[in-house]
Amino acid sequence: MTAGEYSAIWFRRSRFQVLESDTFWLFESSDKPEPGWDASLPRIAT
Repeated sequence: MTAGEYSAIWFRRSRFQVLESDTFWLFESSDKPEPGWDASLPRIAT
């Protein structure tokens, strides 16, 4: 991913290999991202 919002994970390529990668929204029970857990903005995870 090169643009937009994402959560970067830094690692040494010489020691680790990316097997899978994904960024997804964390939300309680909705069809669209929304703030939750006392947050002011929607949350994401990588």
